[in-house]
Amino acid sequence: MLLPAHTVVNKIMDKAKFMKFAELSTASRKEMSENVERLRMANTIKESTIHIEKGKNVVEISVFEIMLKTKEFSDRLVKEIDSAIPKNIVYVLRYENKAQLVVSYKEKSQNSSKYRVIKIYRTEWKNYEEFELVINGLNLDIVFNNILQQIAEDKVKIEDHSTIKETIEKSIDIEKLKKKIEQLENKIRKEPQFNKQIELKKELKTLQDKLERF
Repeated sequence: MLLPAHTVVNKIMDKAKFMKFAELSTASRKEMSENVERLRMANTIKESTIHIEKGKNVVEISVFEIMLKTKEFSDRLVKEIDSAIPKNIVYVLRYENKAQLVVSYKEKSQNSSKYRVIKIYRTEWKNYEEFELVINGLNLDIVFNNILQQIAEDKVKIEDHSTIKETIEKSIDIEKLKKKIEQLENKIRKEPQFNKQIELKKELKTLQDKLERF
């Protein structure tokens, strides 16, 4: 994956020390021990390496390259790592000649030192050489938002006068609504009573109208 040469760190991280630092749960420790072959900090994007001033929320973006034994790196594991580490992280998951980029949108928790992961985004698996992240923005808040949109692709489209948080919250609401519609459609197909089908179809129409208004 291509990133500016002056952001390269290329530091192998001790897996046991990293798991302890991230305060991983027993299940996540087991997953990481079994599925992760090597963990490397590949790049760091910050004011001193990219000459773009830090943002209000983002002061550093770390790129973790993770060599996998299988194509498994769960959302739970991403969530636990991102909750514990006060940096924004881009994960480059690699398995054989394929790769997947992963990133989360998170916020500082009000009552603890942890972060609250709001949403995780992943690219499709494809050839490692095909990936290129464009670093663009006046500060690191904007740079990270742009990186997140590149990884999320069509799942996050910031509209005029909307913040990244508002956009992501809206996308989450849309996903939930689509899931409800799908569940209701399945329920209608299985419902043997005609009168009950009519009631369910009215409910479905209400949800579909709501989706169109988003």
